[in-house]
Amino acid sequence: MIKGMEQSAAELDLDQFYQCDLEFHRKLWTMSGNSYLADVLERVVVPLFAFFVMKTKRERQSYIDSAAMHGQIVEALSTKSAAELRQIMRDSLHGWKDDMLKLLFSDS
Repeated sequence: MIKGMEQSAAELDLDQFYQCDLEFHRKLWTMSGNSYLADVLERVVVPLFAFFVMKTKRERQSYIDSAAMHGQIVEALSTKSAAELRQIMRDSLHGWKDDMLKLLFSDS
């Protein structure tokens, strides 16, 4: 899944990139073991992914960086403590938020 994200980011194959990205998120919420959470996220996140794909286009490097961050999260799952994982997720979300604010509200 991460290798697929990396390859599709490099090739700017956005359909495949977002397919791998969604697969990554589905795997995480399934790993929670909380079927209610998985059901809710499936209902909310999947349409948001579709909307996001239709409405945003970023630079190639942004996709490459995103794939790398997803890889760091996968690596961290088996090597980091819960507190360290929370910090990695916070950092990831802050970076994503900053990217989206630039993308959505830039003057260009």
